[in-house]
Amino acid sequence: MRLFLCALSLAVSIFADTGFLINDDNGNPIQPQIQSEPPLRQLTEEKPPLYPQQQGILPTMSEAEMIKMIKEEAEGQSIDKLLALSIVKVESNFNPYAVSVSNALGLMQLKMDTAVKDVYVLSYLKETLPPSEILFDPRVNVRLGVAYLYLIQNRFFREITDKKSLEYCTIAAYNAGAGTVLRTFHKDKGEAVKIINAIGSDEVLKRLTGEMDSMQGRRYVQKVLDAKKYFRATEKPALVFGENLEQTQQPQPPQDN
Repeated sequence: MRLFLCALSLAVSIFADTGFLINDDNGNPIQPQIQSEPPLRQLTEEKPPLYPQQQGILPTMSEAEMIKMIKEEAEGQSIDKLLALSIVKVESNFNPYAVSVSNALGLMQLKMDTAVKDVYVLSYLKETLPPSEILFDPRVNVRLGVAYLYLIQNRFFREITDKKSLEYCTIAAYNAGAGTVLRTFHKDKGEAVKIINAIGSDEVLKRLTGEMDSMQGRRYVQKVLDAKKYFRATEKPALVFGENLEQTQQPQPPQDN
């Protein structure tokens, strides 16, 4: 038995080395048909890169080019250009490829299911939304973000009469939503607007930064106002009598925190 097993093992080894196991009727070796395994099914798709410009998807823009573009877009849609700049500064610090943990995208940190949807449905009168990848295009992102600011001011808050109160409420709504802003003053929308118009802009700001039901929103309002103060100072720096412009103290940008 041991001799038989050794012979069988040797035969299998020889057949394996020669690449065949049986012969045809003419005594010629038959090469076995080896089936290759199908490739493994890919269970998950690759995630898109965080910075698409690394893959050559989008052209890059310098911060100066972005600032110029933001100002032009804001002016074209009758929105305060310094407000738009300040929101971009706070939202993404001029990073057009920023992605938040809540999947807000691009320069103005837009979300497909809120800001983009509102603009497309209410302003553009379209039901089909674009692919989210377009929000990494700085121009498209700013155009939609500024359109959302216009929508907030001219639709959601169109009955607010005081300019400063409107700005404060717009900033808060961009972060926390128009409903949250109005509920800060009254649970009924109409009554909330009446109160906003009656109490004055200083009190409106005080309530938004101290009573709004969104701690993030409270801080956000002040951050945007600080950024706007910075951009206003850098755009039109104060001239001190008897001093050169280079000798005046230049304003410092708001700190990210």
